Amino acid sequence: MNNLKNKYTSLELSKKLAENGCDYLKPTKYWQVKSKEVKLVDEMYSHPLVDYYYPAYDILWDICVKYARQFFGKPLPADLLVDIFMAMVSNKKQEAEDYIWQNCLFNKKNKI
Repeated sequence: MNNLKNKYTSLELSKKLAENGCDYLKPTKYWQVKSKEVKLVDEMYSHPLVDYYYPAYDILWDICVKYARQFFGKPLPADLLVDIFMAMVSNKKQEAEDYIWQNCLFNKKNKI
């Protein structure tokens, strides 16, 4: 993972999660969208120039460990955790995010 932004969910995945009900979990950081500027911030605050905030979850900690039950309905099996970890350290974040979205309970295809 070359930079700090790579350890957090992308703006795209963060937005999909928020729009599908994942707005009650406390994320590690937030994507702040202000006009066309997007940046990672530590907290939300009210500001007239900020258009949106989206949760930025730490992929390995927040999603795979801390909130695994909320995301997947159960703790993540070790082999799948290793797959996501290997994708992340190999700079294949999109691959890790695709797995998360395809298997998480916030994806309407997976709702019971």
